[in-house]
Amino acid sequence: MNAWLGRIWPKWNSRRFRIAFYAILTGMVAGFSSLTVPLEDVAINIRSALRSQPAPQTVVVVAIDDRTLDAVGARDVTREQEATVASRLIAAGVNRVFFDRSFSYGKDVAGDDAIVEVAARAKGRIFIGAGAGENDGPFGPLTDVPARKFRENTSLMGISGLYHPFDLGVSFPITWDTSLGTVPGMAASLASRTPDSLYLRWLEPLSGMPAGFYRPDNSYDYRTIPTISFIDVQRGDFDPKSVAGKDVLIGGTSRAFNDHHYLPAAMTEVPGVYFHAISSYTFAKPLLVKLGWLPALVVVSIIVGVSLRRGRRLLGWPFAWIVTVLGALSFVLDGYGIEMEVAPALLTAVVALLRSWSLKTLESATATNVTSGLPSFQMLRIESKLDKGSLIALKLRNYGAIVASFESGVEARLAQEIARRLRLSDRDAVIYHEGDKFLWISQITNPVDILEHLEGLHRLVQGGIIVEGRDIDLSFNCGVDTAQSQSIEKRIANALQSAEQAVRDDELVCIHDTESEGVHWEISMLSALDRAIDSGHVWVAYQPKLDLASGRIKGAEALARWTDPERGPISPDKFIQIAEEYHRIDRITRFVLGEAVRTVRDIRSIVPDFTVSVNISAQLLRFAGLPDMIHEALSAERMSPDCLILEITETDRLDRSSKTFAMMENLVAAGFELSIDDFGTGNATIDYLRFLPATEVKIDKVFVNAIANDRKDVLLVQSIIEMAHSLDRRVVAEGVENEEILSLLEQLGCDQIQGYHIGRPVRSEELLTTLGNEAKATYG
Repeated sequence: MNAWLGRIWPKWNSRRFRIAFYAILTGMVAGFSSLTVPLEDVAINIRSALRSQPAPQTVVVVAIDDRTLDAVGARDVTREQEATVASRLIAAGVNRVFFDRSFSYGKDVAGDDAIVEVAARAKGRIFIGAGAGENDGPFGPLTDVPARKFRENTSLMGISGLYHPFDLGVSFPITWDTSLGTVPGMAASLASRTPDSLYLRWLEPLSGMPAGFYRPDNSYDYRTIPTISFIDVQRGDFDPKSVAGKDVLIGGTSRAFNDHHYLPAAMTEVPGVYFHAISSYTFAKPLLVKLGWLPALVVVSIIVGVSLRRGRRLLGWPFAWIVTVLGALSFVLDGYGIEMEVAPALLTAVVALLRSWSLKTLESATATNVTSGLPSFQMLRIESKLDKGSLIALKLRNYGAIVASFESGVEARLAQEIARRLRLSDRDAVIYHEGDKFLWISQITNPVDILEHLEGLHRLVQGGIIVEGRDIDLSFNCGVDTAQSQSIEKRIANALQSAEQAVRDDELVCIHDTESEGVHWEISMLSALDRAIDSGHVWVAYQPKLDLASGRIKGAEALARWTDPERGPISPDKFIQIAEEYHRIDRITRFVLGEAVRTVRDIRSIVPDFTVSVNISAQLLRFAGLPDMIHEALSAERMSPDCLILEITETDRLDRSSKTFAMMENLVAAGFELSIDDFGTGNATIDYLRFLPATEVKIDKVFVNAIANDRKDVLLVQSIIEMAHSLDRRVVAEGVENEEILSLLEQLGCDQIQGYHIGRPVRSEELLTTLGNEAKATYG
């Protein structure tokens, strides 16, 4: 988890990463919650209007219109009249007849019998509907079903639809659940479309509409659908050739039936029967696929992520490209019956656009150095003009002292004068300023030429500059980055880091070498160490030690850990070694001591005799302030020396000088226990048992891990334990990783053990919890 967080956290600190994250998250939430269905409907309606086309002539509507109702002198036609119309249509050679009504009750015996008789003669070519009852939900099951006598020689179909919010759209399913079982929808029946003929159905759940429901292609102009008045068919006043071989829908078109719905593409209300006809054209397309919102969102997420990763904001062409591609692609797919929802993806792009504008405003506000009026480093990051050339960083060593020696307002004039001098060697250079540092881009790329150029600049400035009548001597060092393939921020960091390195090495120029990036990081580690400790990136882990005699955890070793926000966990061997080489180990030790004493104070309320071991480098034994450092940590928490065990590490650097030995004697006299770490390796051998005033010996894990497989190592470890015991030394074995090794050490008389089998290094809070649970289990 820590490693994962170590990789993610540096990215989270990037504003561009957060823009992409929140934009994509917004799109996903919108998709899963169907919040963008109205927006999707608007986009589809616009595309449908642009794609407006005549309807295929495969379906004919027989309309029970106002003219029909006027002719029959009633609010609806009779069953006998419906039977007459159906009979005339069958005789005219229609393919099938579809009634957009349910026949859920009988009207009159003669009329009902006429319908049944026509259905029997039609031999399955008449379809009647199952509709929604008053208490039915939007997704069924449909309960307004035909009466039994009408179902014998007819086919049943669902005639309901799912209307979208604000009447911006409608969807029809392939099948409907009814009180009589599952039946096809009217449009699916017209198109002879079954669920088995659908593609990519696994994507349907990732859609704004329920699975199985499809939007009709409203680009078909309903006014071009062939329509005949019901009364004309009843009277025989129609051309049989106009319906021969076609499917016929019989439905009400008069407003008396209260079945008009808004068709956005036509911008008017249209009788429901036309929606079924339009849907049948859609369902008849070879491909009927509902891709949902995921594919478009994935494409847009990639574009957003790549644009922001490259340091760009989602402005200008990336956003225009997204809108154009999504619009064009969905426009084309609509014509093939492939429904791709783009609203969540567009919402993602809009959020990224707005957040990018906000970032641009913020960056623009910081693009100019307020003090000097010169472009800031932030401007360099924004401009993204580091494709060619070398990036040079100049650091003034005495900048602060110079500014402090003048009255206010001199910093701007000083920076401007320095920039003027820098431009003498390259008049086209743009100088970027921030505090005591200046950056510019040079077209010189050869390292030797760069060095000569900067030496000439040094001679030019060496004579000093005059500000407010005073002659000022300037001292500076330069860092250079030539890695043109690196990102802008990386190159700026490399150049500045190299300038700092030049200051430490007292060299005029330090050129960053990408091949030795690790070396540069190790050096910069020193300057980052104090900040890491103060910011909590350096912390202390505790690995428990098991007392074999009592079977209890009676101690732990305090181990320094560093989790860098950018590089993740840093090996303790690496940063501790660097700290020792540059004589900074006291800073880490002081921090670990303070944390360890605070932790042991808390633990002793649970385990009164608990101790914490703290590593003390052999280098620190020559540091006169070591006892005071330890006592300060103890005094701060009012703890006594018996709570600590000081483990002497780096024994290969230990000498027998009177100064080192006297320090150890002083520590023992002050009440501290000393432990010889890594016994058996380096200089930590038998000879050390003789002269070091230690009370504990830690057997190195190299020997401990080997005793399970090698009898010689068993004898060696046994000899160490017996010899240490004979000198009244306590023995701790480290690196115990399984039960077999634990049992062997117990048989050999080892006092305490430490290793992953007992417990991995954990934070103090977790150790406290473990010990608290152990105490409850032991004492109740």
